[in-house]
Amino acid sequence: MRQLRIFLCGLFALNAAFAAEPKMTGTVYLYQPEAVLVKRWPCTAQAAHYMASVVKLFEFVASHGKQQTPASGAMVIAIAPNQQLKTWVVNYQGAMDSEISLAFEQLLNEGEKPSIVEGPVVFGYQLSLAGAPFIDRGLPFPNEWQEMIKKNGNKPLETGVLVSMFFPKVLTNESGRPCQSAL
Repeated sequence: MRQLRIFLCGLFALNAAFAAEPKMTGTVYLYQPEAVLVKRWPCTAQAAHYMASVVKLFEFVASHGKQQTPASGAMVIAIAPNQQLKTWVVNYQGAMDSEISLAFEQLLNEGEKPSIVEGPVVFGYQLSLAGAPFIDRGLPFPNEWQEMIKKNGNKPLETGVLVSMFFPKVLTNESGRPCQSAL
């Protein structure tokens, strides 16, 4: 995973040097320890490629969006083993246009998702839109996560456990494949 971090930092630093609006800091945040990530997403080359593709997709969506006011913050993405995907926007200064974040999540859900096992994988990255300065507050922590922690008695939760609470439960058949509920 260390090689993955080095590769991603170099890739995003190079990308930031040539990219027009929107701008990314080049910092990808991995929310779980290396041992957990490698167990849940064994192919580090696939992980690096997917994360880079996600950032490129966001750049494309944001460059075609209607962001008029400066905004800086972060996007957080979680992928569950059943290929469900969830995104969160963390605004630091200004607010990202909701059409941009909704279009981004829709395109991510329509695209091919990686094979994740044994629990969700969570990553995020810093961003700046419409000329806003970068604000780095470390690991982005969505407001919805804090609300979920409060609902659960303010107990500390492992990232995977916390994020799993945002995914609907999916019924599976004997072979472990998702099936539709009879309800």
